[in-house]
Amino acid sequence: MTHGIWKAQWIGASADTTPVLYPIHLRFGFHTEFSQKSNTIKWVILDLGKTREINEVKLYPADLSAINAKGYLFPVRFRIDVSDNPGFEPFKTVIDATKKNVPNPGDKVWERSFQMVSARYIRLFITKLAQRNKNVYAASLAEFQVLHHGENSVLNAAVTASDTLINNNDNGGWNISYITDGSTQSSYIPKMEPSPPSPLLRKEFSISGKIKRAFLYISALGLYQATVNGKKVGDYILAPEWTDYRKRVQYQTYNVTPLLRDGKNVIGAMLADGWYVGPLMTNPQRGVYGINRRLIAQLEIEKEDGSWETICTDSSWKVYPNGPVRSASVYNGETYHGNLAIKGWATPGYDPAILLSKWNKATMDTTVHVLLSSQRDQPLRIISTIKPVQIIHPGKDVYIFDIGQNFAGWCQINLPEYEGQQIVLHHGEMLNKDSTLYTANLRGAGQVDSFSAPPSPVSFEPCFTYHGFRYVSVTGLHHAPGLSVVTGRVISSSNPQTGHFSCSDSLLNKLWENILWTQWSNTMGVPTDCPQRDERMGWMGDAQVFSQTAIFNMDMSGFYTKWMQDIRDGQLADGRFPDYAPALNTSFSYYNAPGWADAAVIIPWRLYLNYNDKRILEEQYTALKKYNAFIKKMNPDLI
Repeated sequence: MTHGIWKAQWIGASADTTPVLYPIHLRFGFHTEFSQKSNTIKWVILDLGKTREINEVKLYPADLSAINAKGYLFPVRFRIDVSDNPGFEPFKTVIDATKKNVPNPGDKVWERSFQMVSARYIRLFITKLAQRNKNVYAASLAEFQVLHHGENSVLNAAVTASDTLINNNDNGGWNISYITDGSTQSSYIPKMEPSPPSPLLRKEFSISGKIKRAFLYISALGLYQATVNGKKVGDYILAPEWTDYRKRVQYQTYNVTPLLRDGKNVIGAMLADGWYVGPLMTNPQRGVYGINRRLIAQLEIEKEDGSWETICTDSSWKVYPNGPVRSASVYNGETYHGNLAIKGWATPGYDPAILLSKWNKATMDTTVHVLLSSQRDQPLRIISTIKPVQIIHPGKDVYIFDIGQNFAGWCQINLPEYEGQQIVLHHGEMLNKDSTLYTANLRGAGQVDSFSAPPSPVSFEPCFTYHGFRYVSVTGLHHAPGLSVVTGRVISSSNPQTGHFSCSDSLLNKLWENILWTQWSNTMGVPTDCPQRDERMGWMGDAQVFSQTAIFNMDMSGFYTKWMQDIRDGQLADGRFPDYAPALNTSFSYYNAPGWADAAVIIPWRLYLNYNDKRILEEQYTALKKYNAFIKKMNPDLI
């Protein structure tokens, strides 16, 4: 199907009026470049514009709540110098904190007064940097203020520095100009908010005459799970997958001929946040691309007599905003309340008038103008299942199932005896020394699924999330479980495996097996950097380094072809490529880092060398010309 013949409309529940509280444009402050030594000299100079009297300095620490780092990289030793000469020849030191380490102030302002002096230029001269990691040192501040009797004299003052981590407008929160912009705090990063319940949508219609064939074309802003007459359509997971929703969304095509019947039929769908609405990277609030979950679907039926019938999403559909999936997030997990499930809602004969006050007329959203493109990559599927190898019992009412393999996916839980209590599943990759679940590496990602249902034998698994884990901690069980209670469901882009390896060295065999599992866990419609924490981004440097190995292991032609479109969609007008794709809002993205942006050049060439398909080069050519033109413009001497 092409975009021009869509007759269907985007529909959903009424528009969400909840404000997006979190600023997508991050503002952390100023950050020096990293150094391998703590005694590397760094400096920041503020220009007051003219000579002024000053007698106080305030240094506001950066606060990275996402990694629980108050006083992030606050300088360890430093001095404050003043001068009327921009070269600081001569200069006067008004504060000297170079003799011993300055205690980290945490979230408190570091302030000192001194005898009144007159100067135009003020320099923070750092002699000892804070440690970020082993052999990695730097300094950062949220704000640098210089005052005269309590009045800030450097608001929006010009700033120069020995170096700066990032100094452009397309950054992740660090900018040299932020150090005098008047904001004394880093951007507040609140806790991740739960998503609202998943809405249910349905359309009942009648068919008369014999059906020859029927295809359902369907997509969503968010994620969808579709049914025809109560039976799930296809075996795709997390459709329509992740794209740059500012420009494009994929649609899927399903042969639903066997699911239709003469007489009354029902198309049903359930929506969830997914990558479109849900939290992404360290942005914990909903709404990175948009806030309203939407569905578009077009059922085309060809009958034996040659006639056609088309069923489209429009205002005749019904929507129920309060489905049993109470919240669902790619990072945080899924919550399901089975007591809110509506029996038969997706089958013929169910009368929405039974809950007349709950089922509403669907809202047609005419504000959506995203391009619909047919899916080019192999879909996400459950590619295998794994049984646990042991159960660990670290404490009362806690049972940790060891699946025996780190993977990306979720768990199916089967309880032949279930009494209606809430069951909670926490997922993690390691255990602490006391055999409890280790989750510190998840940062803001919850990776928690929970469900409750009326008492009866129950089988539950989520459908709108995935986790990176080996261990799953289960609470709420009334009886000691057996291994059969939990089954690991492995999720990945279903790229056919084309490469195999074995040799006489068991260590090499295990290394190759680990590489293969890593690839499965990080091919989720885009090549991600990790499957577990609050990141899971399509970082291009990581992907291009691994791309040839990935091609040896699996048929990656469709996968990378789709991802190159994501990269082109994220390219800026001046030719810069994003450092990860799909790109987010430009004020939250990184662009054109060497080695990262190069993926847009390297991977298409590798696809051509391996698959002898020139189409990817033809599709990428115009974008590469723009990219090369930008590189040449910024480096006219070609060095």
